[in-house]
Amino acid sequence: MYGSPEAQIERWLAMAEPGARLLWTRPLSGGISATMTAFEVERLDGQRQKRIARQPNREGAAPAAEEFQTLTVLKAASLPVPTPVALVPASEAFPNPFLVVEYIEGRPEVDPQDVPGYVDRYAAQLAQIHDVDLKALDLSFLPPQGRGYGPSPEVTNDSLREGEIRDALEAYGEIARPNPPILRHGDFWPGNVLWQDGEIAGVIDWEEAHVGEPLADLAICRLDLWWVLGEDAAHEFTQRYRTRRNVDLRDLPYWDLCASLRPVPNIHEWAPAYPLLGRSDITEATMQRDHLAFTAQALEKI
Repeated sequence: MYGSPEAQIERWLAMAEPGARLLWTRPLSGGISATMTAFEVERLDGQRQKRIARQPNREGAAPAAEEFQTLTVLKAASLPVPTPVALVPASEAFPNPFLVVEYIEGRPEVDPQDVPGYVDRYAAQLAQIHDVDLKALDLSFLPPQGRGYGPSPEVTNDSLREGEIRDALEAYGEIARPNPPILRHGDFWPGNVLWQDGEIAGVIDWEEAHVGEPLADLAICRLDLWWVLGEDAAHEFTQRYRTRRNVDLRDLPYWDLCASLRPVPNIHEWAPAYPLLGRSDITEATMQRDHLAFTAQALEKI
C-alpha cells in the first residue's frame, strides 16, 4: 500500500472508527496477488478484533471493489469466507485502494496426518462453493470466464512442454460438453484454505472469483494436490468431488492442461510458498517434476 501498511491502517482507522486504538500490525507472507497485513484493533468499548488489510497487486480500483462485493454476497450465503469490514477506495489520502476483512483463526494445511480425511473435506468444501444457488445471488458484477488460457508468449517454456500444451488446447477447439455454470473460486489451492482442529475454518483470497466451468476449479485443485500429496491424492480428490456433484468429466483433460499453463511463467515464484507453510521438501525442482507428470497424463487423455 501507499506508504507503510501501518500508516495506511492508522489513517483509515482514525477516519472509520475514531477513538479505536491500533495494537499491532504484522505482514502476512506468501501472498502474490495481494499485499496483506494483519492487525488488531481495540475499540472504544474495550473489545479487540483482529483484521486483515488486503491491497490487490493488480492496478485500479476494480480488484478491491470486486473482492469486497464478492465477500459481501458470499457471507450472506453462509459460505466460510472472511467477513468484509470496509472497502477503502482510491483518494488523495489512499492512492491505492484496499479492503479490510475480519481475521479468521486458522492456518493452511499442506502436511496433513489424516490424508483421506483431508482430501474428503477439501473436496466437500469445493462442492459447497460450486453448489451455491446462482439464481439467488447477484454475481453479475463478476467477470465472465474465457476459454481457460491466454495468448501464447513470444517464447514458450519448452522445459515444461508449454508449446505442446497450447497446441493440444488449440486442436481441441470449443468445449462441446460444458457443465452448468457455477461460482468459481478461481484459485482454490491449499494456501487459500484455513484449517483449525482438523476442520476447514475458512476460504480466503477471492479476487479471482467468477462464474464458469466447475472443471476449471477442479483441475487447479488436482495440480496443487499432486504437488502436495501426490498423484493418488489428486485422483482421489476428483472422485470425492464427483460423488458430491454430478459433473461430466469428459473435458477434464482440457481443463487439466489449462491449469498446467497457470504456473508455467512463474513456477519459481510459487515454489517459495511451500517452505513457508512447513513443506521444505516441496521445491521448484519437485514442482517441475510433478508438473510434467500432471501434464503428461492430460496430454495422453485429451
